[in-house]
Amino acid sequence: MLSFLENEAEPMAARVETINGNVAWLEMNLPVQYRSLVRIELSHYLLLGEVFCCRKHSGPYCVGVELQHSVSTGDAARIASELRSGRHVTSSAAGHYSPGFAIA
Repeated sequence: MLSFLENEAEPMAARVETINGNVAWLEMNLPVQYRSLVRIELSHYLLLGEVFCCRKHSGPYCVGVELQHSVSTGDAARIASELRSGRHVTSSAAGHYSPGFAIA
């Protein structure tokens, strides 16, 4: 699932083709605007990034996202809990994206 950080547009279905280094390639039925800030929801991770490419092939659109941050869903729940309680969020919980992160 892909959602937009800048507006209240409905989330869009997306299929992750590959994630390599700091780039995710998605397959989508609808186009996504260049430079959109997006959130990609996977089963165990949330990824934040910026769209740098959207092109149509013979079938679906191929969308390239430069990844900026990632956080595991377990860490995301803990961070949300800390924020709600007013506690300081630890840097290890922030989940800053590191190059080389890969999901098969």
